[in-house]
Amino acid sequence: MLFYYRLVPGINILYLPILIVIMITTAAGIGMWLSALAIQYRDVKFAITFVTPLMMYAAPVVFPSSLILEKFGSTAYTLYGLYPMVGVIEGFRAAFVSTKIMPWDLILMGGVSASILFITGLLFFNNLERKFADVA
Repeated sequence: MLFYYRLVPGINILYLPILIVIMITTAAGIGMWLSALAIQYRDVKFAITFVTPLMMYAAPVVFPSSLILEKFGSTAYTLYGLYPMVGVIEGFRAAFVSTKIMPWDLILMGGVSASILFITGLLFFNNLERKFADVA
């Protein structure tokens, strides 16, 4: 799309690996939580198919995160920034469109919450792993 619209990414493209690491950390953390829960409780896999689209619509894919700030204020914006994908998606926008400013506040909050998700997911998975049945 960048080639089609003849856009040249700015210097923010160098921050792309940081955003990718946060994205992978978030996915791994949520994956460990949900996989451990799905093995323990069979109904979780049905809830995952319901929750996944909600998580997508909660992320600023269609709308900018600044809309939350304008409409609901700074407290809601801060709480919204705790969802790790907010900082990642806004960061991707800033990395590819040179007119946007890199949202370091959202990236920092998202990085912290992604790390917490990953660490607690790892601990939770390792704790429940002893109870998993080895069925081959």
